[in-house]
Amino acid sequence: MVLALVSLARAQPYTDIKVDPFPDPIIVTFDPTQVQDPPLEPGEAGDQATSVGIAVGMPGFTQIPGDGVSVNGQKVEVSAKNTIRLPTDASQALKDHEQGHSDLSAYEYNQTAYTKTAAAFNGYGSSPFANQDAAIADLKNRASRAQEAISWQIDYINSLYDLITDHGKNDFSPDVKTAQQGVAAVIAARNSMPPAGLFDYYKEPGLSYGGVGDPAQVFLDSTTGQISFGGQNIFDNAADPADTIVGRGQVEISPMIWIGLQDNGSVLLSDTALTITDSVTGDTLMSAFLDGLAYLPSNKPGYAGMIQGYLYIPPGGIYNSIGSDFLTGMQNASQTGLTQIIHGVSDSARN
Repeated sequence: MVLALVSLARAQPYTDIKVDPFPDPIIVTFDPTQVQDPPLEPGEAGDQATSVGIAVGMPGFTQIPGDGVSVNGQKVEVSAKNTIRLPTDASQALKDHEQGHSDLSAYEYNQTAYTKTAAAFNGYGSSPFANQDAAIADLKNRASRAQEAISWQIDYINSLYDLITDHGKNDFSPDVKTAQQGVAAVIAARNSMPPAGLFDYYKEPGLSYGGVGDPAQVFLDSTTGQISFGGQNIFDNAADPADTIVGRGQVEISPMIWIGLQDNGSVLLSDTALTITDSVTGDTLMSAFLDGLAYLPSNKPGYAGMIQGYLYIPPGGIYNSIGSDFLTGMQNASQTGLTQIIHGVSDSARN
């Protein structure tokens, strides 16, 4: 599937979307000597989980002679379930940490549930379907995409929280010594990002740079909306050709979701994680996050489209065990609050 074939024309909304309030957590206590179902993650004494539901009503159908069916009156309702599991001997620090997860889940849900659902359903019913089955199949696909997008965003912000707080140890940064400070740091980072697809590509003067050239590839599964990355992923260039990152740093971008068209003409994507590992030792060199991601026509000749967004490196996100000037520059940039813009281009994708 060629990304350039996706229409970027704005479609009129045909969907009534209701977002239910995010609920207070259901607190479940357990005997810490017993194995839990589902089991806790290794090293975790408790956890918080959010499940997102998308309920869709059956739309109205109108037969169009010789041109299939049109739909109207589509209703969508978004809801969530919020659960905290704690051992009976949980410390106050653990309770506070898991409450922080709940607070951030609520924040992300309130910030993005409507916009991501609206993007997923944007254009539904703007043109006729071949038949009712086709209309219902598209409806279910959009609902699944919205549910995944919201869930991924909630998982994303909680992964950032665990990284900033070191899973509640609060030992990475002098500014984050409590769960509440961790929550505030995550929200501050999220609020610093502009809307997806609304900035121009540029290179910060003085910042170190490096990257992976072609044949890096981007793949879109048109059924699930999942975008994955493959091909070349080892650094092949840097400001200093002798930088230890070249030929050694391996870039891994976690999958993201193609959500849907935004009013600004770009396609909204879910945020995701970016990791650089040492291909020689397997050690992690950088743990970071990609925010404000969108797909839009490329401003670079020879490419049909580009994915652009912001790279956020949280405290403790750089582990420069190889003495790389590139990683040192990224560390300095993150400490001064500079945001490095990542500009990715893609020329094709396939299922």
